[in-house]
Amino acid sequence: MGTLNRVAFLTLMKFLNFLKPKPAQPTIDSYGQQACGVPQEQIQSLMEWLES
Repeated sequence: MGTLNRVAFLTLMKFLNFLKPKPAQPTIDSYGQQACGVPQEQIQSLMEWLES
């Protein structure tokens, strides 16, 4: 994808996001991967360690 196409695509995405109805509560849109192969317990313990 060329630079011009990339800029046009990003501009179009921003415009389409502008047209989306605004939710009553804030939301987080994620375009990343759905799973990483790490067990939930390991992720939880890491998050708790980061908070301490």
